[in-house]
Amino acid sequence: MEKEAEFVKNLKSVQTYHLDTCTLLLKIGIFAMFAQFVYACFCMFYFGCGVGDCENGLVCYVHYIKFCQAIFLINTYQGNIKEKQPNHPIGQINTFIVILLYYGCLLIYINDPHSHIVEDKNMVHWIVAYPGADFILILISFYMISKVKQRS
Repeated sequence: MEKEAEFVKNLKSVQTYHLDTCTLLLKIGIFAMFAQFVYACFCMFYFGCGVGDCENGLVCYVHYIKFCQAIFLINTYQGNIKEKQPNHPIGQINTFIVILLYYGCLLIYINDPHSHIVEDKNMVHWIVAYPGADFILILISFYMISKVKQRS
């Protein structure tokens, strides 16, 4: 009976630690998504994507995607924090993979003389901020969740 009580006490401790860790990760995620939102807005207006003056549609679509994703994830993360749902930013790894592949394909095809991609090379390089920030967020999430698993 005493071992069961100790087990339940330790389980509650790990659950609380997990919830606190996920809440911290969600707050870090909100900050990262807000930074990406501001960066997307900056790029959309700096390059003319937001007002239709840009001829580099393939690059602009990445900024549009990150703009929408940031708004959606900030709202989702805030809801998860309020409802105390143990969730973390790594759950959005699929969008990271898509943006990374998109960026990689653009890098490959802008240097191909036979491709019909007319994107400005400098504009393509500005996209690296998104996969870079997402990669750092994923690394932080993996590290923090490994600490939770280690504690359990």
